[in-house]
Amino acid sequence: MRYIEEFSARTDLESVAASISDLLRCHDNTDLNADFPRFIETYSQPNDVVIEHLQQILIRCQNGERQQFVAYADGRAVGMSVLCAATEAPGYINPAWPNTSSLVCHPYRRQGIGHLSLRTRLAVVDEVYDGHAWTRVRADNPASQRLVESHGFLPVQATDEHIFYTYDKQGRNAGANGGSRVSSPRSGL
Repeated sequence: MRYIEEFSARTDLESVAASISDLLRCHDNTDLNADFPRFIETYSQPNDVVIEHLQQILIRCQNGERQQFVAYADGRAVGMSVLCAATEAPGYINPAWPNTSSLVCHPYRRQGIGHLSLRTRLAVVDEVYDGHAWTRVRADNPASQRLVESHGFLPVQATDEHIFYTYDKQGRNAGANGGSRVSSPRSGL
C-alpha cells in the first residue's frame, strides 16, 4: 500500500528515521545528494540525531512555517516532500508562492509515489496558496521534469544545472513576477 501522510504529532518519528536512514545506507541514492545534500547528511546520521531533526521539523510545521509530508510504501517511510513559503524564490518568481520539493528513495522510485506525493501537495497549494507554487528540477533529470510538467508546472527559467517551474491551477501560469515565461538562450525554452 502506498500513501502520503502529512507530517504531524501522530507521525512515528522513530519509524520514519529508521526507514529513511536504512534506505539511504542500503540502496543507490547518491543522485539525491545533488539536490538534497543536507537531507542526505542529516538522515545518514544515527537515528537519535535524525529523530531530533524530525522533532525540529515538527515544530516548524506546527508553527505554520512549512508543511511536510511522508511517503509510505510497504509499511515504511520511503520519501519526504515539503511545501515552504519561506524558501527564497528566484527574483522572477512571485515571492509569495511556496516552493515544493520532494524525494523518493530507491528502490521505490517509478512506482507512482512521486505522482501521489505531488497530487497531495498540489491539493494543499490549491486550497492554501490560491493555486500557485514553484519548484526546481535538475536539468539532467528528465523523469522529474516529466512528473512536474504532467501536473501542470511550466518551465520559466533554465540554467545549466536546473529548470525552474511554476504552477498555476487556473492555467494562467504568470509565475514570473509579471507574467510571461522566461527563457535561457541555452535552454531552448
